[in-house]
Amino acid sequence: MGLFDINFNTKAIELSPPNKRGNKNIGFLQAFALPVQYLRDKFLGDYRIGAAYPQWTPGTYTLGAKVVYKQKVYECTLATADLPAYDSGTSYAPGAFVINGGIGYVCTAATTGVFNPARWTPDGPPSIHWDLYLPSFIGVDTRVLFNGQVIVLTCALNEYYQTNFRQPGLLGWATTADADHTQYSDIYIDNLPFIITGFRVGQTEDSPNFDTSSTVAQSDIDTATDWTPGTYPAGTLRTKNGFLYLSLVNGNADEPPSVKWHGADTVGGGGTLFVRTANFVIHIPSAVYATTNESEVRNLVDPLIPAGLLYTITPY
Repeated sequence: MGLFDINFNTKAIELSPPNKRGNKNIGFLQAFALPVQYLRDKFLGDYRIGAAYPQWTPGTYTLGAKVVYKQKVYECTLATADLPAYDSGTSYAPGAFVINGGIGYVCTAATTGVFNPARWTPDGPPSIHWDLYLPSFIGVDTRVLFNGQVIVLTCALNEYYQTNFRQPGLLGWATTADADHTQYSDIYIDNLPFIITGFRVGQTEDSPNFDTSSTVAQSDIDTATDWTPGTYPAGTLRTKNGFLYLSLVNGNADEPPSVKWHGADTVGGGGTLFVRTANFVIHIPSAVYATTNESEVRNLVDPLIPAGLLYTITPY
């Protein structure tokens, strides 16, 4: 048995003299070893190899119960049964905790009388009754292998969101996304061509949709067509009021300047603008994306990819 697999409860028996292994003596020693066993299980067990705990759902939980919520592991610090029962004759203020129908609730708006679900939300993590146990349910032995390579990153995303990873071309899996995604990973990545068509000069940083310094382009601005009302595909160049604009999306009916147009004061023309384009796109099932958000996805991906790479996230 390796050091990481040590069981202090067993050691309390093994290291005791045979004539001192009565239930009371062993129970006494195991009580002393309990905090050490807890730390071993947490750091050398769950943190190292991963935690296979159930996803949190509204329900009844005992003291010490562990659940996974938004990819983090939480530990229950107060049993649901120990919460006070809901009393229709009591006035409750926001923040009050009760148990009703076997489920713990926290009050979100002052209420009294018959239980009104609209004024209560299930008591789940994170809250004062749930401590953060681990920052990730995936063990560190696995997480240290994650990196920005497309196959590894695809595997990491599917592991993180507990969806299906299927390595392209292995065991007969498809090498490109199929229509119903039964032969391809649920979360997958498409690399995009890297485009450099000009360069920017000046000292002022970009705003989200307008380059306030000058842009050197491939041909003179006079060769570009003036903007007129209509619908434009991504990549279309138009001029308006002496500025050059590049459509960033398909079906663009906005009038520049807007977030759908990248604009610049051009130097030497404007056949094509230099604009930071995405290097790859992450496709996530809509049902999965509904349980998370862009910030959470980027918190996972950003530390794994080289600095300077840009990407977009697209639910499907």
